[in-house]
Amino acid sequence: MRRWLLGLLAVLVLAATAACASKEPPVPTIKAGETLIPAVLSTHCWTTRCADYPYPPDHLRSIGYQPVTVPGGATLTVTFPGNLVTPPTIHRWDGSTATPSVLVIPPESGIYTYDVGARWKQGSAAYIFQVEVK
Repeated sequence: MRRWLLGLLAVLVLAATAACASKEPPVPTIKAGETLIPAVLSTHCWTTRCADYPYPPDHLRSIGYQPVTVPGGATLTVTFPGNLVTPPTIHRWDGSTATPSVLVIPPESGIYTYDVGARWKQGSAAYIFQVEVK
């Protein structure tokens, strides 16, 4: 009887852990060459919850995000975990769009703001980040 209760408790703990893990969309891995770039969760709908965020450059500025310095011409790669329903998208906030999830960073000096988006069975999410070419 005691083993049965311990087994049931273990199953309940695992189920609760899995439920908690799925409350937020999966976080992508973003790199420019070998440089890891942190991304910030932006507008998304996940399971039963949706959230809207401000214009990406303003949002990043409001949270004190520091652009990551990368070389001009570096290839930007984005990898999302899980089974995507559609290919991910990448937008640079000057109107440029590229899919599937590879983009070359401009060679000119400046700060570039990007958003990457993905769609899963549980919902969709956009992540934002900035890079700086010096």
